[in-house]
Amino acid sequence: YMRAYFENMKSLGVTDCFFQVRPFGDAMYKSEIYPVSKYAKGASFDVLSCVCSVAEAYGIGIHAWINPYRLSEDTTEKDVVVTPSGKYLNPALGAVREKIISGARELMENYNLKGIHIDDYFYPPDMNSADEAQFELYKEKGGKLSLSQWRRENVNVLVQSLYIAVKSYGKDKIFSVSPSGDIDKNINQLYADVKLWCSEEGYCDIILPQIYFGFDNEYLPFDLTVSQWCEMTKKGKCKLVPALALYKVGKEDVYAGEKGKTEWQKNSDIISRQVQCMKEKNIHSFGLYSASYINFSKTFLSEELNNLKNVI
Repeated sequence: YMRAYFENMKSLGVTDCFFQVRPFGDAMYKSEIYPVSKYAKGASFDVLSCVCSVAEAYGIGIHAWINPYRLSEDTTEKDVVVTPSGKYLNPALGAVREKIISGARELMENYNLKGIHIDDYFYPPDMNSADEAQFELYKEKGGKLSLSQWRRENVNVLVQSLYIAVKSYGKDKIFSVSPSGDIDKNINQLYADVKLWCSEEGYCDIILPQIYFGFDNEYLPFDLTVSQWCEMTKKGKCKLVPALALYKVGKEDVYAGEKGKTEWQKNSDIISRQVQCMKEKNIHSFGLYSASYINFSKTFLSEELNNLKNVI
């Protein structure tokens, strides 16, 4: 099963794979810190070890992709905040950060990884007053930051700590982040200070914003959005690797507005044109979400993928 995935990836020229190992406070690997993932229950083998072994045979590097805060609904974890959208580890707590960092160290120590990767789930956008007790305690101890600044700083500390932890296993090890492509949403709803991470050293080596928008998106058109990310990263050492929406090929883009909603259905060269657009901005690396859509047997995807091969 995994060989088929990596065969497709190799045929497209993929060099690195970000493999989800912790979707909901769980583990797709042997862990003494996190419970086994429901997606791996019943497996008689170590899933991540298998993936690493197959990837090595194809010359593709593996980055362990973790979701730091999000939990499953049936979790028995402590240090949890509950919001209408679900359960999350509380980003305000030092014990939470320590557990996440310990989990990253466990992965780096036990598997042949290029690095650790985290995705776009930071503070839940419906956090509301779920962390009120921690914020009040912070103020009682003399804290001067506003609620928004304090939340961003909580995430900054985690990101910086993960970077330091990963680098302790070698300067060549990579810590990467894949935030939302919407810069304002990152900063003001998810409390992910992407401007800081892009411009100052010590937060991440690579940033892969999810620029999952077409050229005709009425709210976040691709060209404008990627230009904004270019501007943020041009002064720092963080490498910009935009992540593109291969999963949208041939589908209606429901949230793209009237002009953009049928763009992916009418065109089979959007990804290839996006890569050309990025080359003109001196961006020569990109990500694709996800590997399951690198499928040359499906007509519309095959057209898009062959167009992409012609411009890589």
